[in-house]
Amino acid sequence: MSVDGSKVTTSRNFSLGIFILVAIAVAGVWAAFAFVEAEKRQDIKSVGNQLRVIGESRASAISNWIDKNMEVVDQLASNESLQVYLTNIVLAGAEADGIGLDHPEADYLRNYLKTQAVVTNFWSGEPPKVTANVTHSAQSGLALLDVDGNVLVASNALPEMSVQIRQALVTAAEGKPAYIDMFDSGGGGATLGFMQPVFAVQGDEELVGFVIGLKLLDQEFFALLKQPGNLSKTGETIIVQPRDGKIVYLSPLRDGAKPFDKTITPDPDLAATFAITKPHGFSEKLDYSGEPVFVTAERIERFDWTLIRKIDVADALAVSNERGQTILVMFLLILGGMAVIVVAVWRHGTSVKAVEAANRFRALAEEMERTNRFMTLVTNNQPTSISVLDSNDRYTFTNRVAAKRADSSIEDMLGKSVEAVLGASRANTWAPLNREARLNKEPITGVRQVIINGEQRTVQSEHIPLGDGEDANDSLLLIQQDITDLLAERQKSEKSMRDLVDTLVGLVDQRDPHSANQSARVNEVAISMAKEMSLTEDEIKTVDIVSNVMNLGKIFVPTTILQKTGTLTAEEQQIVQDSLEKGAALLDKVDFNLPISDTMGHLYEKWDGSGHPNGIAGEEISVLAQIVAVANAFVSMVSARSYRDAMPVDKAVSILFEDIETKFHRRPVSALLNCLDNKGARKKWAHFGDTM
Repeated sequence: MSVDGSKVTTSRNFSLGIFILVAIAVAGVWAAFAFVEAEKRQDIKSVGNQLRVIGESRASAISNWIDKNMEVVDQLASNESLQVYLTNIVLAGAEADGIGLDHPEADYLRNYLKTQAVVTNFWSGEPPKVTANVTHSAQSGLALLDVDGNVLVASNALPEMSVQIRQALVTAAEGKPAYIDMFDSGGGGATLGFMQPVFAVQGDEELVGFVIGLKLLDQEFFALLKQPGNLSKTGETIIVQPRDGKIVYLSPLRDGAKPFDKTITPDPDLAATFAITKPHGFSEKLDYSGEPVFVTAERIERFDWTLIRKIDVADALAVSNERGQTILVMFLLILGGMAVIVVAVWRHGTSVKAVEAANRFRALAEEMERTNRFMTLVTNNQPTSISVLDSNDRYTFTNRVAAKRADSSIEDMLGKSVEAVLGASRANTWAPLNREARLNKEPITGVRQVIINGEQRTVQSEHIPLGDGEDANDSLLLIQQDITDLLAERQKSEKSMRDLVDTLVGLVDQRDPHSANQSARVNEVAISMAKEMSLTEDEIKTVDIVSNVMNLGKIFVPTTILQKTGTLTAEEQQIVQDSLEKGAALLDKVDFNLPISDTMGHLYEKWDGSGHPNGIAGEEISVLAQIVAVANAFVSMVSARSYRDAMPVDKAVSILFEDIETKFHRRPVSALLNCLDNKGARKKWAHFGDTM
């Protein structure tokens, strides 16, 4: 009887255990679903934040682009030469059809507008031949209008007067800057523009006309809609605007539609309608193709545009859904494993498999410890500071060099924040770079001045995210290298090289009194042109050195030839020409770490191939050599000599323009003109006309 009672008790206990296990399983599944749903809501919130950040970034880029182009038109309207010439034309009663090619002021303004259109990218199509007194048909350009809106002078033939241009004229006539909203310029192109009033230089702010700049929106503009580093397949940034009760898509679309191709009727379910009615909002809507998307928007006030940033819902939540499925599967597997373990423990006691698993975990822990010791040994023997920081900038690993620079020990640093170890001042030096590296999920390099052991040092740091790229709070690898001595050695080397160049320049100037200071002046002009063309630092250094030593070959020319004031004989000319190649050969073995010798070898090549020594032409000629050649020609013409007067600047510029595409490339000549007319170089270089 007692045996039967024991069996009944065992059966009841087994049933109770099964019931409890099932209840735990049901509660666990519900909790897993709730957890996955909460994670999904958090991911949607994160998507919204990312879309807002990208939208704000792209809206800022577009606004900056708009302001930059309006600044170009504003500088033209404020140019005193342009104001004087336009005032003279208006006072003379000149009209668009009445300005002849022989009109000097109209010709100057036309060439000036063409040059500025090329330099400032207000030109579409092939670059113009600046000396031609004709206009070219295009969808972009710069023009001067009279007070009635008639075109007086233009860089090229502008599109017909649109509604947007006429609306801008009304605003500009009030003395205010005006923006010309985007309009369809034909052929799938979109054009927008900028307008500034032009006032007479003298008088009581009398309005004499307008400067208008029209720009065909090409890849330069629409590329601003693309977020650098964005890897989503369906992410898209669009510009829309309500017009005549419809919503017009002003930018190209992912489906191949061009600007103005797509127009829709407002609908509350559509992303474009939501974006226009609720800027800065975030929601799930349908895009123009009917696909569900997450959408947010930003306003671009200058043109009353709405910038939409959207991403397909399926694309945005792909990782979240996959993670949720993984969590559910793993949870179910865990529940199943728990059930097996509970039954096994209840039936058989301690499981042999559990013992084996514990042994495996123990072996794994020992292997990890050996790996950690190996990594510590390797990093401790590196000359750089190496640390790993968690999401809160606390040390989880550091090597001996980092501890020494922190005046601490490795054990004292682990688990503490950077601020607690280094102090607030040094911690704040690296904190912004840590945040930027985590935000962009890409390595970033920084150089900072810091105090180490009471001494100011220059430290280069590498901030490298260690996570999988999905979580902004990943661990970070921080590598720091002291580059103070390296920088000092580099500066010493550059000073020695500059001393060598100065010595060579002085040697040349002593032997040729007719062109004393020529190298210094050419150097000043050439560097200004190189900076105007936005060249790299190494390219500007090359122009600097070449413009200084370009006449080095004169040391091979007899002083009787250098000081001769009359015409050189053919034999004497050949001696001077050969000396140029000898000067380049002198520098061929000097390690400037820059293309000095190659650039000097191109100084006397001409754009049409008629130069020497090799007769190369066009783009084969180094643009750096062209800059120095144009600067040398300009300085030679406008500088006074003991045996002749200086040439007026305008005449020298006119000669340089005539030599475009024969001797020189248009870009250096245009850069020189921009320095003279817009950067104050006329006044700065006026002393060139004084006798040396």
